[in-house]
Amino acid sequence: MKTKMIWTGIFAMVFAFYGSAKADYWTEQTHSSSGGVIPQYFEAETMAKSSSGVVLIYGIERIPGQSCPSGCPRHVISYNENTGVWKDESVDIKTAGGLTDFEFKRMDADSLGNIWMANRNPGVMLKYNGSSWTQIDMQLVVDDVFPGETLVGSFVYSVFLDGTRGRLYSFVDLQTNARHGLYLLYVNEAGGSYHNSNTSGGPMDNSLYTTTGGQLFGTYNDALDQVWAWKWRSSDSDTSFGLYKLDMGTLTWTQYSTANGMSGNTGDHIYDAFADSAGNVWAATRYGAFKYS
Repeated sequence: MKTKMIWTGIFAMVFAFYGSAKADYWTEQTHSSSGGVIPQYFEAETMAKSSSGVVLIYGIERIPGQSCPSGCPRHVISYNENTGVWKDESVDIKTAGGLTDFEFKRMDADSLGNIWMANRNPGVMLKYNGSSWTQIDMQLVVDDVFPGETLVGSFVYSVFLDGTRGRLYSFVDLQTNARHGLYLLYVNEAGGSYHNSNTSGGPMDNSLYTTTGGQLFGTYNDALDQVWAWKWRSSDSDTSFGLYKLDMGTLTWTQYSTANGMSGNTGDHIYDAFADSAGNVWAATRYGAFKYS
């Protein structure tokens, strides 16, 4: 009886080990597992999940280590966790946004279950409620933040959620008949109105938005109430402006570059940044990973 109990315990331990090991495992979402919705070769670039259980993934068809197929086809793929259904949203996006193509660099979900996406050029903001797409009329944004002015053109660089204030922010280059500049805007989700949060001393005061390949992104840090913004570079000839920190409490900017401990031309090649639970900010660059504490 004692021997039987020992073997029973051993089997239980082995089962528990392999069960937990199997649970702690990554499963690739492939062309086959998605029912053919995900392309055979897919380079995913950004994604977001809504509170209703819908995941959006944006990426480009690209064979690893090789060039894109003709035109580098871009896709936005949705996955509904409730129904298990995959869908290519690309056609609906083009229809809703009046676009012949799109290029998204950032997306985020608001507190109401919508996912917002920023298309750089032409400057279009799209909202996905889990089943349908809505294009945000940028003239309506201008009407809210600069009443009486007429929209001439726009570039939408980023959208990101402010978890503390419950606001969805966006870096937008607005061109009207009276002005041309980069602005940090936020949307009142319930009322659908837009507000200007512009400040002085930061990238909104220089020509960042006019440089070749310049796209301003942001990631929100709940712990320290800061927004980090940086410029994504498309070539080595682009002008560097480094990494910026916006203190949301005082609405003041601080710029960081090689003078602040980043080696080489790190400020020229910042690809991503995020804040960990301890409040440290990590930056991914061509010259390695950097941590700011």
